[in-house]
Amino acid sequence: MLDKPGVPAGRPGTILEFETRGLGSDRLQRCGSEQIRNMYQHPISISARIRMRTKRHRLWTSLTAAAAFLPAAPIVVMGLSTAPREAAGPAGGAQERFGSPLILTKGQDDRRQGLASEGGEGGEMGVDSKLAGNDPVVFLTALDIVAAHYHAGLAAYLAGLHREGAEMFLHPISEVYVDVKLAFGKLGVDDFQADMQKAGDLALAGAPDPVVRKAAATVFAAIAQAKAKAPKDARSPDAVAQAVLADMINRAALQYAIVQKEESTEPYLDGFGYYTAAKMDYEALASRLESVDASAAKTVTAAMALLAKAYPSIKRPTAAPLLPGDVLSAASRALLALTP
Repeated sequence: MLDKPGVPAGRPGTILEFETRGLGSDRLQRCGSEQIRNMYQHPISISARIRMRTKRHRLWTSLTAAAAFLPAAPIVVMGLSTAPREAAGPAGGAQERFGSPLILTKGQDDRRQGLASEGGEGGEMGVDSKLAGNDPVVFLTALDIVAAHYHAGLAAYLAGLHREGAEMFLHPISEVYVDVKLAFGKLGVDDFQADMQKAGDLALAGAPDPVVRKAAATVFAAIAQAKAKAPKDARSPDAVAQAVLADMINRAALQYAIVQKEESTEPYLDGFGYYTAAKMDYEALASRLESVDASAAKTVTAAMALLAKAYPSIKRPTAAPLLPGDVLSAASRALLALTP
């Protein structure tokens, strides 16, 4: 928990360090001052380590981190051109090295920005809460991010990784739920934060597997009910589903690149969750996509097959089964195939 309730004033996105205590160890976390204030407005169990991130990262920040793994040949991956600029700017930083962010959504720039303009690195980029109440893709993607953490958390817990499972249950509360929840009142969605908190607390306490499984099932049911009340716009339900699937494939692929730079378990669990959520979205859409665009279906199937190899189980492989560039390239092709 934070030792002092006072939070120094600062510009949005100011990075502060503070000490948290939980899960049997002390650890320094980094957090934007806005989010610390938000944490007090939305109390979260002090028994759990809550991962907080600044919410002012731009899209290219996440993508260039993954682009470092790509081959030298210029390609476009999830909206990022890897072709170097002819003349680098004064800073000569990552954006100059890997090119400008390109939003490959064929007229849907604002919607894609709403999905990826905030959050952390790799697949951990967040969503724009201001759009969640009106944009079905943003709203449903936010719920998929929550579900992804619960897929990973439950699988980890049942595999004996109790601490890691508890973390996965609690992380999405601060990472995305408190943002998307702002749209619940407008849409008539019931708040299920207490159910998420209960699942996390049970996991922290080492409850029996059936008890934790039941708590997670309650959260999954609440997510399904919330999805049924997603906002609507001019896009068809299948077009929305394709956009959500593209985003989750994106997150799983980007996270795989991050995993190769990290030794800890958490990044892999995040990626496993994104892949699992994408897999469920894909299975719900595959037959309809095949009937209207067999070529697109084949491309997406190929991307999902690579992600299945990248995340073979909840236990992280001792050696990377694939090159990150191969996964990112396949995900890029899937994005283009799923874009109307």
